Amino acid sequence: MNPDTACRLVGTGAGLLDITIPDWWRAQRPGLPTINLNLLDLADDCLCVLGQLHPDPQRVPGWSLYGYPSTVDSSTVLVVGFAAGRTALALTEAQALTHGFDALDVDDLALLTAAWRDLIAGRRGRAAGVRALLDTAAGAGGSR
Repeated sequence: MNPDTACRLVGTGAGLLDITIPDWWRAQRPGLPTINLNLLDLADDCLCVLGQLHPDPQRVPGWSLYGYPSTVDSSTVLVVGFAAGRTALALTEAQALTHGFDALDVDDLALLTAAWRDLIAGRRGRAAGVRALLDTAAGAGGSR
């Protein structure tokens, strides 16, 4: 994988998140999980994009991540992080790869981590710039 491919895959994944998790990229989402860019690491199931957005254990009926019997009952399993996010978005393993949430190679995971970090930081920077312009305009316009 090269950086351009990583950016394309991440763009696909970001588009899916835009539809399913409004404002997922924001630094502050009161009461909701956010992505810490300093910790972001796609090689870690709990620090990846899906892991940080889905930090709480979820019961998933009829599915076992590693094929082991469920610890909850015979028909459910608890999943967290990447597995919880993948399940919440109804992504197959192949779709997780084509949406930039996972890779088969550790070097590719590093490229995807960098691409996600750049995309999220860019969105946060643009939002901060727009907010500053609005604040400036509101201050210059006075009250009516």
